[in-house]
Amino acid sequence: MGASTVTLKQTKLIRSPRDAVPGQQRPPNIRYVYTLTSFVCLGSFLFGWNQGVMSMIIADRRWLDLMQPANDWAVGFVVSIYNIGCAVGAMTIGFFADSLGRGRTLSLASIIFVAGALLQASSYSITQMTVGRLILGVGVGAYSAAVPLYITEIAPAAIRGRIGAINLMILCFAEMVVFFVVYGFFFMNSDNWWRLPIAIQIIPALILAVGCWTWVPPSPRWLVAQERYDCAHEVLCRLHGSDVAEREIKEIRESLVVEDASAQGTWSDMFKGPVLWITFLGTTIQFLQQITGTNAIFY
Repeated sequence: MGASTVTLKQTKLIRSPRDAVPGQQRPPNIRYVYTLTSFVCLGSFLFGWNQGVMSMIIADRRWLDLMQPANDWAVGFVVSIYNIGCAVGAMTIGFFADSLGRGRTLSLASIIFVAGALLQASSYSITQMTVGRLILGVGVGAYSAAVPLYITEIAPAAIRGRIGAINLMILCFAEMVVFFVVYGFFFMNSDNWWRLPIAIQIIPALILAVGCWTWVPPSPRWLVAQERYDCAHEVLCRLHGSDVAEREIKEIRESLVVEDASAQGTWSDMFKGPVLWITFLGTTIQFLQQITGTNAIFY
């Protein structure tokens, strides 16, 4: 009897429910779509949480006395290296999402996130704090790209904009909540108060890791790209109903063919022809958001 092969890639066969009657029409389950969206958006909640969790901590005398940063530049580096980690996570997520699956990638991002959070919560030196921020940033960067990718791929076209708005709403809600949570912990009569708002985020990260590995179904688009058409059909039946499953698989296959045909493009194509205007629009919106100075408040 051969040894089983352990793989990170989602390979489990996705079958119809036992009580499903073969050939019977299955209605769309929009509640299931919203449930999956809300769960996966735990990643966006953790993204928003980390946008604001450090702002009061680095200004507290108890934290400064413990960490003994050499100067203000050292404190700034603790904060800013998180964004470097985010950039790394966001730029590398495409490879893992395409090879392992969206759900498995979110699980791995959560494991990286937990490792970074543990390092920070147990820190007694500015060096350990900095390393923890960098590692956690990689996980957050992966969340920032993988969560929108997954939820848009499971959403019916009619509510795709609403699903994206839910993602942003949860992110902004977390940014608000974390300020009040940190403010509440600030009044604890303990020099280690700051460890708690960093440590408690480990709980939702672990829940997300387990849920994305065991419960969250793979993206139909990813399944079609893997040529697992029966599994994609079953997931689409669960989400959008059996009436549209075949048609949507055909549409996904056609769009993947178009993507493959245009995969020969280069980075320079972003600055040519009609794509130039799209590039300009996207970068300008991001620039105007950052130039407001909002990050000076968040961080």
